[in-house]
Amino acid sequence: MLITTQLITTELTDARLIATELIETEGRLSRPRQGGAGMLRHEELVRARLREYEREARHRRLVRRATAGRRWSWLARFAAERAVRARRAA
Repeated sequence: MLITTQLITTELTDARLIATELIETEGRLSRPRQGGAGMLRHEELVRARLREYEREARHRRLVRRATAGRRWSWLARFAAERAVRARRAA
């Protein structure tokens, strides 16, 4: 679980850095415009956060699938061993 937490933390940090770089490097975001200049920066921040949440959700789905696969593998191994024991006992 520690590795998973580190991966999620790393991904979130990377996403924040990318979002910050996008905001700082985009000329249209730093250049004030007439009427609604503040909204461009706000909208870009919202989009960056949404991308970050989507990336985190994809990663969590991947982790859940891997965990489910390990659980089913364990259950199948347990059932096979139990069947072997039942055949020996019979």
